[in-house]
Amino acid sequence: MTFNQFDGKCECILGIAGLTGEERLIMHVIFVPFSDISGAPFQWQDEHGIERETYMPGIAQMSMQWLEDRWRHKYGVLCEQVRYDDKPSMEIALCVTRNDVIYVVGHGEVGSPTIHSRLNGGETLNYRLVCERLVDSGFSVGSRAKVKFYSCHSGEGLVDAEPFAKRAAVYMRTQMGRRNAKYYGYQGTITGYRDLAGPTTGFHKASEMGGDVVGRASEWRLIF
Repeated sequence: MTFNQFDGKCECILGIAGLTGEERLIMHVIFVPFSDISGAPFQWQDEHGIERETYMPGIAQMSMQWLEDRWRHKYGVLCEQVRYDDKPSMEIALCVTRNDVIYVVGHGEVGSPTIHSRLNGGETLNYRLVCERLVDSGFSVGSRAKVKFYSCHSGEGLVDAEPFAKRAAVYMRTQMGRRNAKYYGYQGTITGYRDLAGPTTGFHKASEMGGDVVGRASEWRLIF
């Protein structure tokens, strides 16, 4: 199937559903681009402050917990998890407005063109394949959604290596034709769902640098 044919199928899905971006609730989707389901160690903190270690799709499950607690219950946002399986997803296809958000999860490194399903390996995907799998899963050409590459260091590069999120953003615009969306990456190690003290008190996704939590992940988020 070509991308043009796929875009037509996505528009058909939206039409059959009888929904447009302005007529429904906001969508927040966790997108797991990996085929590998065996998992990656991922540390996080539960609602009782107890340190936990889960596995892929543990990172997605952690993010879903945060989305449900903060967005579904408080604001009525539709929160879903989608794992790549080489076919269109209604949830991804419905992410068309500037208020919709897709979190692309994985494990990353500074300046790396790839993300991993496991902390020290597992399935490895380069940014091009991640973008293509997102499009294959229903991300439409006219979408204005926010795509957040939610992996450690996705917004950090090296002198001779662009950040993962920047590579992906350029590829999505120039090769996939997804020019209307906004693309984001993160600085630091994404530590997950934590109870933060101070002005950001409460449970939030967090960023860690040098072994210390430096604040909410959104405070260390960059747009590309």
